[in-house]
Amino acid sequence: MILDKRIPLKYIFNLIKHNLLFVLLISLITNYLARAFSSLLPDMPLSIPAFLGTAISVLLSFKMSQSYDRWWEARKASFYLIEKSAYHLQDPFRNRPSDVSVSAIARTIEINIRQLQGEQEVPETAKPTEFYIL
Repeated sequence: MILDKRIPLKYIFNLIKHNLLFVLLISLITNYLARAFSSLLPDMPLSIPAFLGTAISVLLSFKMSQSYDRWWEARKASFYLIEKSAYHLQDPFRNRPSDVSVSAIARTIEINIRQLQGEQEVPETAKPTEFYIL
């Protein structure tokens, strides 16, 4: 939604002032208790609050149906791309009739570089033996 006028900061502050005071009060109490009883509290690994924060943010974002629909569509699109890219991957060392071996490609590159440098004695390109170029 595009607005022509900006929303005044005073209006936003009036909407959130009670919630802001409540969160500030809870934060100050928690901070005081943590400092006062720090010797009694066990050490907490960083992964626990990180996981909880991620879980809470995902749950809050799912409150809105539209965000869930967008997330689901993005998930489907990403898995489609992963599936298609995995389908198109080829193992370069699996010899197929249409494949050229990696050593033949490397030899051709070496010959081209030597020719560009002006060398006279250049090795011959690989000739196919039977079906494959090896």
